[in-house]
Amino acid sequence: MLSTIMRHQWQQALRDQRVRWLAIALILAGLAALLSGLARQQRLSAERAEAIRADAEAWSRQGVVDPHGAAHFGRTAFKPISLLSALDPGLLDHIGSLVRLEAHKQNVASGRPSDAGTALTAFVPFTAASALQIFAPVLIILTGFGVFSGEAARQILRLELAAGIPPRVLLMGRFLALGGGVAGVLGLFGLAGAVGLWLTDAPAPDFARLGLLLVGYGAYLLTFLALTLGISALCVSARPALAGLLAFWLATVLLVPRIGPSLSAQVYPVPSVPVFANQVSESIDDGLDGHDPRHTRMDRLRARAMAQYGVTRIEDLPVNFGGLALEYGEAATTRAYQQHFDALFTNYERQSRLLQALSPLSPRLPLQGWSAGLAETDFAAHRAFLQDAEQYRYAFVQALNQAVVRSTPGQPRAAVRVADITAEVDRAAGHSVTLGETWRRQWSNGVLLLTWLGFSVGFALWAAGRLHRLS
Repeated sequence: MLSTIMRHQWQQALRDQRVRWLAIALILAGLAALLSGLARQQRLSAERAEAIRADAEAWSRQGVVDPHGAAHFGRTAFKPISLLSALDPGLLDHIGSLVRLEAHKQNVASGRPSDAGTALTAFVPFTAASALQIFAPVLIILTGFGVFSGEAARQILRLELAAGIPPRVLLMGRFLALGGGVAGVLGLFGLAGAVGLWLTDAPAPDFARLGLLLVGYGAYLLTFLALTLGISALCVSARPALAGLLAFWLATVLLVPRIGPSLSAQVYPVPSVPVFANQVSESIDDGLDGHDPRHTRMDRLRARAMAQYGVTRIEDLPVNFGGLALEYGEAATTRAYQQHFDALFTNYERQSRLLQALSPLSPRLPLQGWSAGLAETDFAAHRAFLQDAEQYRYAFVQALNQAVVRSTPGQPRAAVRVADITAEVDRAAGHSVTLGETWRRQWSNGVLLLTWLGFSVGFALWAAGRLHRLS
């Protein structure tokens, strides 16, 4: 019985030329966006590899120089570009892809394509993710709004009910038929993504990420399918069914995802760049508690150093006090930056939790987090990159400061080959976000997507129980 209903529903859907051509256009546009994203990802990865090589060569070619001068010369950390960013670039164009690493300072990320000018930020780029998140639900609505509503559908429904077919079986047959179409579309995207991963020798976890991405999109699109069938079952006429579904799409797919971030930014504001810089400068000058000025801290450092080595004059220290001061100052500066960055990131996390709290208003909100998180293009992945970059910056700067500490006391700083000093730090650098770390951040969004799906299926089954009244 189910197979008969499914076959009949497929025949009806295929007869509608408008829906058929819209589906073909959406699939082709989405696949084109995905392939374009793969090409862009490969170009960015190649540029990153060349930039890393050039940065390492510039560092090595310094030769024998002053260690602290080399620390100010600095390095550059380049953000890894996830292969799945081809599917969902997320915040990739707006949060920067490189960080300048130097002594006494934690720089913000730069290298954003959006920095090229306002013309590039005036439009939302069309991606495979936007095709599935925004336009695929419209196609589902146009395909399914008249399945039960409308005069022609009612005539067929009366015959089916008269034949003794339970209403819920009718609904499930149509749900499975149209759900097969959803699975087919996602299968095409998944196949294209898997081929791209295979051609680029992606690691196994990336295939798992792709699979979890498709599961999330499947739950999202099936949610719209179940809601569409449920509304269609409740409406006598096709016109109110279509109007109600399009209003729901407009509110949940377009309005709430745009209003939500603005609301979260108002509730949990973050300081502007100049204000943030001033706050950090005050903490560096006056201490983290605001009552420990720099000169007092330096006096304590002198006293500790002389007590440690049992001397009464700085000139009698067996180590270079200038190096000790640089090492201590770097640690103090890093603590000040870290305190303010932690507060900043905490506010971003609060904004994210508030967006999750708004998820009952829109299934797209948890999907956006799920998709960008698995594609490693969300803010959490960016924060992990910034933390890795800062750990490396602190390690190589302090290694150079140690070279100053070991230099002859009371003499100008000796020049050294800095590439040899930082070689061990270079070998220990680098960290990628594991699938387990992503799962710990995103499991709640997955639960929210499944909750939306469960609610919508339950609603559709309840609506199907009322088909006898409308037939």
